[in-house]
Amino acid sequence: MYLQIRHQTEYRYSGVCTESHNEIRVQPFDNEFQRLLEFKLQTSPAVRIYHHQEIGGTVHHFSIRAWHERLVIEASATVETLAFNPFSRVNLVNLDFDFYKTDFVKQNYAEFLVPSLYVPHLPEAHQLAVPFLDPSKPAAVGLLDLNRHLHEWLSYDTDATHVQSTLPEVLHKRAGVCQDFAHLMLAACRSHGIPARYVSGYLYIGKDSSMRGEQATHAWIECLMPDGKWVGFDPTNNLLVNNQYVKIHWGLDYGDVSPTKGVYIGPKTESLSIHVGIKELVPSEVSVLNYTPIA
Repeated sequence: MYLQIRHQTEYRYSGVCTESHNEIRVQPFDNEFQRLLEFKLQTSPAVRIYHHQEIGGTVHHFSIRAWHERLVIEASATVETLAFNPFSRVNLVNLDFDFYKTDFVKQNYAEFLVPSLYVPHLPEAHQLAVPFLDPSKPAAVGLLDLNRHLHEWLSYDTDATHVQSTLPEVLHKRAGVCQDFAHLMLAACRSHGIPARYVSGYLYIGKDSSMRGEQATHAWIECLMPDGKWVGFDPTNNLLVNNQYVKIHWGLDYGDVSPTKGVYIGPKTESLSIHVGIKELVPSEVSVLNYTPIA
């Protein structure tokens, strides 16, 4: 499936900014599940943009030293997502939960087991997962059960939380957005010894009005499976990640993958608007002959 993605972020200030320094994390991966055919990033005011690689993905960065009252960041990408059966990547038969009790996991994946800024250790999150993350059944079966339970237990409500909301608030309200669903599942998995990481990206829902998350960046998690593979679980939609998902960046929590991050000298931000549009292309609209992996 070929997807064209446009992501625009606009900051308007209540006066003149004299300096601005920014990091952007919006470039999709080029890997075994998706091919990045094209990526462009531009700003207004126009500046030279640099980039570097982190272990979790590509980071673009730029500085603006011209006076400005408005900053627009526009990213566009064309991605081919490759069809695969997500259930072919998980074991639903053999008992394998003891893998998570090994010293190998505790020593080599420690950073994905300990609390992080947005994902503290919470007894309530641990308790939520007790009926599902049971060593008497395959790990993937338990994770799928937990994925479904969180999808049903939390209400999807864009007004219930905001970017700085804490996990205890989410648990109290039993409501939130994809970021909150992901953070809660991370807390539950890590408390049971399952290494898990936060993933940001895009979700193409097409005509399926029952799915959530297309009008902004989406969030899900990846769990380390006993065979050593990282597999994506989306509790917001009760899905295993498939070729409707476009992966951008991963980290310990939202703080590591925020699409835009920066500092500036000037008055407070008057408004922030974000628009994400995703469109499926037919093959004739894409020139795969000129495909070159994006650095």
